[in-house]
Amino acid sequence: HFLNIFHLGDSEIKEAHTLLERNGSGFKFVVKSKTNSEDDTWQEHVVGKLTQAAPGTTQKHDLKELLERCGTEVNLQESEGVATGHGPRWQNLKSLYLGTDELLALIELPEEFSADLENYKLHPAIIDVVTGAAKHYLSDGASYLPLSYKKVSIHAPLSQRLYAHARAAVDNQQHKEVLTFDAVIMDEQGRELVNIEGFSARKISDSAATMKAVADQNGNQESSVASLAEA
Repeated sequence: HFLNIFHLGDSEIKEAHTLLERNGSGFKFVVKSKTNSEDDTWQEHVVGKLTQAAPGTTQKHDLKELLERCGTEVNLQESEGVATGHGPRWQNLKSLYLGTDELLALIELPEEFSADLENYKLHPAIIDVVTGAAKHYLSDGASYLPLSYKKVSIHAPLSQRLYAHARAAVDNQQHKEVLTFDAVIMDEQGRELVNIEGFSARKISDSAATMKAVADQNGNQESSVASLAEA
């Protein structure tokens, strides 16, 4: 669950920790940062649980069938895009196809950053673009702020070139304040690498006010994703 946005200004340095605590056969974790070096004040940003995935056969998806269902290609040159304003690692969406409440995306991390995958088995730029595409193209066009992941199952490290299939939850048509999506990330043969269940995002009613709230939250323990989304 995302609790508070981690805001880092230009040239700003912050101390951040990821803490693991044994929880039965797995772990609980929290990501927090120091908001005031003088009185040792910390703010939590993310909490969750880690467990060993149950052994089983990795699912293989039929990419040809998915492409037939998602038959409308998006012109990414004319589209606003999902990584506007982000760095070059986030410019990895190569093609996108839309179906009814679902999409299929071809993603390729730029060659100059391929070495990242040796250290980042779940590359943040790839995950951001997958979930960002779902929010952008499977919604009503409004802005949405990430809330939580119900479950993320990692079967194998991400490769440089891969496919992502995202589906909008049925309830999204009735409940548009909070949208939920499922997504699967696959290699070029359709072998499932990562399965994302229940990624949720809340609508931002005023993007400008939200960005101001993000900028103002530094050092404010009361700021939260929920309150920012309501701004």
